[in-house]
Amino acid sequence: MKSQASGIRKPTTLQSKAPSFCHQNRSTMTKAEVCLWKYALSKKQILGYTFRRQRPIENYIVDFDCLPLKLIIEVAAIHIKFLRMKKKRSSVKTG
Repeated sequence: MKSQASGIRKPTTLQSKAPSFCHQNRSTMTKAEVCLWKYALSKKQILGYTFRRQRPIENYIVDFDCLPLKLIIEVAAIHIKFLRMKKKRSSVKTG
């Protein structure tokens, strides 16, 4: 939203809360995110490019980004609960 008097954009709700969300997400990363960060993306391991974790971009908080490459990486983790439900469904269908 633009304020008509000053012409300055007011931050949206997500933009104003993003730093605390990002900090929280960095401290509670999934196992998949931790492995990707540790073994591939941290310390300029991929051709010397710098990747960042849990950064706000517009109205989203992305898992990893690389600004020079204009690359965003989102990690989808499969949870144990989902796997158990899937196994239960398949056993109901077959048995």
